[in-house]
Amino acid sequence: MEIRALTAEEIAQAEAIDGVQFPPENSIVIGAVDHTGRVVGRIVLMSMVHLEGTWVDPALRGSSVAIRLVAGAEQALIKL
Repeated sequence: MEIRALTAEEIAQAEAIDGVQFPPENSIVIGAVDHTGRVVGRIVLMSMVHLEGTWVDPALRGSSVAIRLVAGAEQALIKL
């Protein structure tokens, strides 16, 4: 048995086992593959983005600072 990152074909095989679909981007599916090439186990590593609450100085609330912060965060996500 081999433990390794699965190929796209093997990921499809693993998804068919229990119907769980894995996000293709920013994830790695590690599988246990037997000597016949059958996926007999899997675990998924996913990178998720968490956006913490926005804070703006009280003196600047109601200005464009919060909107500009969100736009900056969106641009940063594009680069991920």
